[in-house]
Amino acid sequence: RGLKPNQIWQTDFTWYEPFKPRPWLAVSIDTCSGAIIATIHRTTKSREARRHWTLAISVLGVPKQIKTDNGAAFTAKTTQEWCERWEIQLKHGIPYNSTGQAIIE
Repeated sequence: RGLKPNQIWQTDFTWYEPFKPRPWLAVSIDTCSGAIIATIHRTTKSREARRHWTLAISVLGVPKQIKTDNGAAFTAKTTQEWCERWEIQLKHGIPYNSTGQAIIE
């Protein structure tokens, strides 16, 4: 948990059937302030994660760290490069263990 705003965000994708044809929600939460940003998407590709974070940054500012699960969108090379350009540390949870992502899960 972050001790200051924009210290740590947690992000995940979740399926929400009523939003079809864009059923995927990308959700980020600032673990200190509790601020939540959600965006809707057709897929869970790296491009969608980066679009989500770009919008979230425009509202909340740039986080120091983003914690995610090990989904393909978050482990993709393009996602890692995007985070490096923004000077954001990208951390992944332990596979099959959601406790490291307890707030967003």
